[in-house]
Amino acid sequence: YDTYTIRRAEATSDCQEQIQFVLDRSKQLNQIQDAMESKQIPRRVTHNDTRYSNVLIDSDSKKSICLIDLDTVMSGASILDFGDAVRAGAATFTEDEKFGNIELDLDLYRGYVQGYCHEMGRILTAKEKELMVYAVWLMTMESGIRFLTDYLSGDRNITNFSDERQNLYRAVNQFFLVLDIEEKKEQMQEITAAVLMKK
Repeated sequence: YDTYTIRRAEATSDCQEQIQFVLDRSKQLNQIQDAMESKQIPRRVTHNDTRYSNVLIDSDSKKSICLIDLDTVMSGASILDFGDAVRAGAATFTEDEKFGNIELDLDLYRGYVQGYCHEMGRILTAKEKELMVYAVWLMTMESGIRFLTDYLSGDRNITNFSDERQNLYRAVNQFFLVLDIEEKKEQMQEITAAVLMKK
């Protein structure tokens, strides 16, 4: 066996808990794709990397100017852009920190809902509104799966990590955030419903 094969086998044996975490939730991952295929959710122009670092802010007015990093733009479900923005921006610390008590800040979540619904609330379908909280959960799961996959495949495309377990830390942080979102699901739904009622 080559070094890569050994490294991958060792990584897999170290990650059984994380792999099982994904398998336990695997049947819940297709709701938005199914809704698009059944035309309950329209395809819209989506950015697909909606973290706040991809928004240019005017230094004087503090208002947003435009989105950048447009190489991922395509058609898709706009609520996934919302979900990824919340995942990246409303967590209590970043995905790159080592294991910690990462949580979803509900006040920040409310701010994201207000901003998104101010622009999109009147054109969202009933199904899109229904799945907004799910979209946050899904994008957090998807990020965790991607980081775990990168780690298990030997981080072949990344060479600048100071710690070879960096993608594992990222995956575990996302899975902790998934657990917090699952605990706060009802509160998130209440916040979303209250904001939508005002639109």
